[in-house]
Amino acid sequence: RLAEYLLAAYLNGGLLSLLALTSLHALMQHHNLECPEFYPKLYGLFDDKALECTYRERFFLMAELFLGSALLPAYLTAAFVKRLARHALTAPPDACQVALALALNLIIRHPELSVLVHRTAGLGAVAGPADATDGGADDTRARLHGDPYLPDEPLPERSRALESSLWEVQSLRAHYLPAVAQIADKFSLPMHGYAAKVVRLQVDDYTEGSYASLLRGELKWRKGRPTALAFKKRRALFADDEPDAPGLSCFAAKAAADDGAKQ
Repeated sequence: RLAEYLLAAYLNGGLLSLLALTSLHALMQHHNLECPEFYPKLYGLFDDKALECTYRERFFLMAELFLGSALLPAYLTAAFVKRLARHALTAPPDACQVALALALNLIIRHPELSVLVHRTAGLGAVAGPADATDGGADDTRARLHGDPYLPDEPLPERSRALESSLWEVQSLRAHYLPAVAQIADKFSLPMHGYAAKVVRLQVDDYTEGSYASLLRGELKWRKGRPTALAFKKRRALFADDEPDAPGLSCFAAKAAADDGAKQ
């Protein structure tokens, strides 16, 4: 009865699904509980609400545990990584850090997902009729600039995430918050083999973040640092002897030009 109750709560969606994850994991790990719709339902839980909910830390730690198995197929883990990257585009900066950290850990754990980082061909062009699928009304799903990924597809195996790329992460490298841009820059570094320069991030270090904590971190980092006001420090306000610095001579030249125009 407990298993039936937890499965019903998990399949119900929303907050109940998040709260049932821990108990379901215990039953699946120690009592061989089977849930065929576990990963499709988990895929559906990755939305904007999950990135900002109260139980965000518990949810993402459990999600990383479930997706850490090396036996999972590449199309499944690719769908989760792509969905995290897509939601990171519009998420607040604290939630964006969580999504990028989990996506980076999944790519490090599953080397076959490196193709999502390095693939560039096929993106940037508007999807044509040849790119349509046999889904009738489903063919009208939004696809950005030829991206084959289907964000509204509820089944991860049909989302075509493995055919796409992480262009969202490339966009986030220009994020206005340096902390987000730093995580996005890690995707361009080697992640596997002897030349690896990236290590797994602790997701729980980002799950407790908020606008207030981000602001405190920026103020603490900038405390005592001079603010850049000019590219080249001037020795004086008006200095004609400096290169590329006209000083007062520019005003004299302008006055002479005005006098010549009047005459």
